Amino acid sequence: ASPNRAGLESALRAAGLDFQDASEVAAPAPGTTAAPAPIARFAISGGSRADIGKIAFEAGVQLDELATIHRSLEDIFMDLTGHDVEYG
Repeated sequence: ASPNRAGLESALRAAGLDFQDASEVAAPAPGTTAAPAPIARFAISGGSRADIGKIAFEAGVQLDELATIHRSLEDIFMDLTGHDVEYG
């Protein structure tokens, strides 16, 4: 994770953006016993990529990638219905 994760989260929240940690741990390469490396990922909503990049830069956090994720209608439907589906 970023050494200044708390600073990034604080700066994003101060700007009125929603910040969620979506980090995961990478699996070791096949045939190795190396310890998995953490992969820092964050889900941020409420601002443009340019705004988020500027806030991260000002917080001293280097972003390796900044992407926009588009959700499908199915994803939105499942969120709204609480994943309850009746068949019949």
